[in-house]
Amino acid sequence: MKKLYRFLKLPRSDQKLFLQAYILMMLVRLGLLLLPFQKLQDLILKTNELRFLGEGNHNVRAKDIALSVIRSAKLSPGEVKCLAKALTASMLMKTYGLPYQTKIGVAKGEKNNLEAHAWVESEGKIVVGYLPDLSRYVAMSSAGKGLIL
Repeated sequence: MKKLYRFLKLPRSDQKLFLQAYILMMLVRLGLLLLPFQKLQDLILKTNELRFLGEGNHNVRAKDIALSVIRSAKLSPGEVKCLAKALTASMLMKTYGLPYQTKIGVAKGEKNNLEAHAWVESEGKIVVGYLPDLSRYVAMSSAGKGLIL
């Protein structure tokens, strides 16, 4: 009940952004489970059709999107992986016309296993997916207006 009360106290624009992040995150997670990644990527690249969601709210910043994605992940059932967070943030950045790059990187783990991580950057700053040791990941792909994998 406390969380609902805090949500209702938020400005309408923050409520809208949170709901958008939550719904998109659930759809992305479902897509990651059910679809081949190429098909999901094609669907995500079509998010231009979601631009109407960003109409009338030109004050949304990358920081606002990051906060909404992080809050959404905390309230989502199960563990939300970095790829789902990054794809959700990318879709919202695109929806609101903000510059971004979606990056997926790999690194060698302690036991010589391959580790992967996804993050989103905007104007040189990490929006979603910060790790203290992020520099050890070598970006496999990067794109400013969608994903290229």
